[in-house]
Amino acid sequence: MKRFTKITAILLAAIMCISLAACGGNTNDSGVITLNVYDENSYDAGILTGWFADVLYEKFNVRLNITSTSKAGFNAYAESGNIGDIIILNNMTDYRTAIRNNCLYNWEYENMIEYAPYLSTNLMDVLKISGELVSLDGIYGVFGNVDSEPDGIRTPVNLPYVRWDLYAELGYPECNTLEDLEQILIDMTNLCKKKTGNDKIYAVSTCEDNDGAMVDLIATTAALYGYEQFGIGLYNPKTDTYEECIDPDGIYVRCLKFYNALNRAGVFDPSSTTHDYSTMVEKYNEGRVLFATTGNITDGFYPLSIADASPVVSQNNIYGTGDIWCVGAKSEYPDICIQLIDWLYQPEGVLTSSVGPQGICWDYDENGDPYLTDIGYKCMNNLTTVLPDDMGSYYEGMSPFNTLTWNYDSTIPGKDYCYSYTSWPATQESDKISKDETFKDWCEHTGHTDIDDYASDLDYTVIPSNYYYLPDVPDEIGIPLSQIASVICVA
Repeated sequence: MKRFTKITAILLAAIMCISLAACGGNTNDSGVITLNVYDENSYDAGILTGWFADVLYEKFNVRLNITSTSKAGFNAYAESGNIGDIIILNNMTDYRTAIRNNCLYNWEYENMIEYAPYLSTNLMDVLKISGELVSLDGIYGVFGNVDSEPDGIRTPVNLPYVRWDLYAELGYPECNTLEDLEQILIDMTNLCKKKTGNDKIYAVSTCEDNDGAMVDLIATTAALYGYEQFGIGLYNPKTDTYEECIDPDGIYVRCLKFYNALNRAGVFDPSSTTHDYSTMVEKYNEGRVLFATTGNITDGFYPLSIADASPVVSQNNIYGTGDIWCVGAKSEYPDICIQLIDWLYQPEGVLTSSVGPQGICWDYDENGDPYLTDIGYKCMNNLTTVLPDDMGSYYEGMSPFNTLTWNYDSTIPGKDYCYSYTSWPATQESDKISKDETFKDWCEHTGHTDIDDYASDLDYTVIPSNYYYLPDVPDEIGIPLSQIASVICVA
């Protein structure tokens, strides 16, 4: 799949709006159906290729065309009444806009819900919420990131991850506050520059792709201290306090000062305001960036404890959170779209999306328990592993959806372990999952066996489970709020 810059994506969005307005999915001469996918969490654009694309072709005779996303593009799509065939929205404002513009298909129309047997049997309450939230009868989608159990908490998303090998080489300096981390990152950066001879090494890099009412990097850093973004401010459920982001003594300004200090020290990537997400990730993968507020960017990053931090962690939510999978009202193939979404929620779909093609990367044993194959272990240890039969690189063929259906910590139906392959009985008994020397050192230094075990000892801040969403902001307020947000993000 070709990756585009942000500017190209915005231009493409305007072009695609014209083509999408004419039709939904289309069929080529060979009878293969192309479905246009609008995913607000995706950074890709173009025809999906690789092993996941091949799985969908074999199961549904479809190819996916991932359309680029932007606020301007979404508004144009919505105004035309056609956003795409499969639509994944990550906020209620866009969901309500899509509903108002009659862009979303009602799955109960002509009983299309029959094409979602798994969802209608197991998640009917979640399906019904899609209509209830907009005061409509019917089913207009299904929320993602669903938990199987109402009790418990999720693994924290935001933790202070550092290049642990460099931190260890510095002698594991003590870190009591965010301000202590500032000097640690400066020292790590200077050490890395000296070791590599590369002056383009930075403590931090970011991009504007995820910025909204506030700078995403600042908001996710505030989450290390128990704050959740709420409008153009931040709320802390532990202390039951709300802060404006411009509060001079507030957490947002504290985090802003932290990054400003790194910038003044010359260790903040100056390209952060111009490059896109894909370019930023490449820099992490090349070992040129040393700190992140999430741990899913690249290998070799492990969490560093900050004594005064209290990271946000979400309570399990059986109704899902945030993102919603929908079908376009003008799609020519609503039945196939619903079938595909339904499959993504089935155990086979979840495991295929997260682990790889069944029979190649994983399969079921005689007891019906999933296990990783030898190739599967290789892929989990090294994402660049090339799959057999000309299937290409594992990484390049991965699912384009950055939206979970089930949370990976959810229990597989009928089992006592979850979707995450690390919990499977066969994996627990295996020694084939690589534990490199850096990871071993992190375990020895922290006294923990893995990230989940580490997180269990944190003084975390729990975000209570709910499915309340802020109401839409009226235009007379929304326009000045947008102007304020643009100033906040530029500042």
